[in-house]
Amino acid sequence: MKSIISKEEKERREKRRTRTISLTLLLIMVLSTFGYAFIFYREDNQKKNQNANSNNQDEIFLTYPKEEVNEIPVNITKNLENYKGKIFYLAGANENESIEVLRGLRGVIYNIQPACYGHCEYDLPEKNCTEQLVVLVPGENQRVYQEEECIFIEGGLKALDAFLYYLYK
Repeated sequence: MKSIISKEEKERREKRRTRTISLTLLLIMVLSTFGYAFIFYREDNQKKNQNANSNNQDEIFLTYPKEEVNEIPVNITKNLENYKGKIFYLAGANENESIEVLRGLRGVIYNIQPACYGHCEYDLPEKNCTEQLVVLVPGENQRVYQEEECIFIEGGLKALDAFLYYLYK
């Protein structure tokens, strides 16, 4: 049998139960917020450490060693700081060149996107030299040069590596 309880006793138990549930949920919300903040704090520190390590020239691993690409002329005014925090648009790259860019800029630039230089048949952003754009141009000459905001890389993977090493200067 169930004991008979007065209305006041029932209300008091209900209020106590409501307070207990409310405090428990509040505690869970506060602790989860702190936990979430600490997770991102730790990830940010790891990214900063990765960036500090990645900015060391000796730690980037590209197809060609730096000594082999030193003779390729790189005539640009841009450096790595010009691309940090922005979208890195890359036009005309084949699969190997795209992988090389990803490998060379990993941990430093997080948003690398393919684009078209001028008119495009594909569903890619169409860019011109009023915006930052890196254009890979096939050719016999190996050189890297700048026109307005565009960087043109002629000569394939070796010239691309010269450009990437230059960014870390």
